[in-house]
Order: sequence, then C-alpha cells, then structure tokens
Amino acid sequence: MAGGKSVRSCAMRVIKNIMNTGRADGCEVIITGKLRQQRAKAMKYKSGYIVSTGHPKNIFVDTAVRHIFLKQGVMGIKVKIMLPYKHDKTKIRDSRGRGIPGGVDLPLPDKVVFKEVRKFEEEDILPGTQAPATEAKTPA
Repeated sequence: MAGGKSVRSCAMRVIKNIMNTGRADGCEVIITGKLRQQRAKAMKYKSGYIVSTGHPKNIFVDTAVRHIFLKQGVMGIKVKIMLPYKHDKTKIRDSRGRGIPGGVDLPLPDKVVFKEVRKFEEEDILPGTQAPATEAKTPA
C-alpha cells in the first residue's frame, strides 16, 4: 500500500494467502485511515467463518495490528484469523492423525457430536420382574 497499490487488492491478497494455507477457518482484514481521499474511512474484507463474541473469541481468534506511517497520515491494519479445531476429522490430511498444526485443542462450545446408539442383544429386564410370556398363536 505504501508503494501506491490499491487497498482492496492488498487486502484480498492477504486473505487469499491465509485461506490457501488450509489452516484457517476464516479471516478478516480491516484497513483504516486516509485511503484515497482526505476523509478517513474503514474498510473490512472477510472470508470464511469468524467467532466475534464471548469466550471462544479469546481462544479461537488470533489478532494482529500494525500501523503504517504515510505522508498524509497513519493507516491502521488489523488482521483476525479464526484458528481451526485441531482434531477436526474433515480437515486433517495427515495420515498419522496428529491434528492440524496451529489448531486449538478445544472444540467450539456449540459443536454437537452424535454418538451411535447401542443395540442390546437381550431384552432389558428390571430386577425382580419376569420376562413377559410369549403367547403361541393357535390357528383358527
């Protein structure tokens, strides 16, 4: 940006590089300051999924802030990266099952896991009760 490139192309390049690594669930770039005209603005660019509130934000979102000092003023750049769950079965490409490097060990609190229903071979009988007698049907 200091060399005269457009803000949008620089932000989209950063997002593309982050998302192409395959280790991030989402990314957000916020650029503030005097972008093209005299009046200051803030521009946001997003890709993917980012948690923005609560305790999971402190665990899953990694944030970095930098300031660029230009002739006409200061530009601020804030980059947020949503880290993935380390043991997500859909994203692990490693055959050893070590997990995603840089991922978080805890799953998101709203993640729902469905377990298989156990099927019993025998009927459930309470202690002290007898099994119901099976009646033989007589042909009429």
